[in-house]
Amino acid sequence: MSLSLKKTSSTEQRTVARAGGRGGSTLVPAVARVNLLPKEITERRGLRSLQRLLALVLLAVVILGAILTFGSSRMLGDAKDALSQEEQRTTRLLAEQRRYAAVTAVTDRLRLTNDALEYVSRSDVDWALVLGMIASVTPEEVLVAEMKADTETPLVGGSDNAKPLEPANIGTFELTGTALTRPDASTWATDLEALPGVAEARISVVEQADTAAEKFYKVTVTMILDPSLQRADGRIANIPAEETD
Repeated sequence: MSLSLKKTSSTEQRTVARAGGRGGSTLVPAVARVNLLPKEITERRGLRSLQRLLALVLLAVVILGAILTFGSSRMLGDAKDALSQEEQRTTRLLAEQRRYAAVTAVTDRLRLTNDALEYVSRSDVDWALVLGMIASVTPEEVLVAEMKADTETPLVGGSDNAKPLEPANIGTFELTGTALTRPDASTWATDLEALPGVAEARISVVEQADTAAEKFYKVTVTMILDPSLQRADGRIANIPAEETD
């Protein structure tokens, strides 16, 4: 084997020196690197590196799973505690409710009774007020002997269409009496019809004679009452409405 050495010329040396000065570094000859290890050893080392990497990844996955499991267990425990507290609160409230069950039943009964009272009294008329108004326009010479009212009830309506010539009404009020002198029926009827709640007034005056042949007059007054005299109208929601054909 023969070796040949080539001498570097001065021009090439200057070029190399100029290039080294321009880059700010010295020229270092490249060193050739040769892997003299067998292929099996190199592959074994690469496999070990891969195994270490996979072990680190697996460890990270296990740690992350443990964290998630711990967090889920903590949340589940908190949810169970909250559920237990709500169940205890519900049990306590049910016990309190059982204590006041009788009060609730009485309250419901009172409400139903009040609704029933409102229902049956919806057609009530303030008769004290009505009698006071009638007395205020009744002539002094008339001595009242009998009074009779025929009005609707909660289950039976008024006589709106009973007689086509009569105005809408809730019934009639009849007054009978006597007088020694003949009363002015026309003026009396006008005064009665001017009262609130009296739709129409009819007065009958008939001359009578007693056993001593003394004259007197029998007076009959029939008044048709307007629905405005009723205390209330309409039906209570808790009471079924009447069925109509």
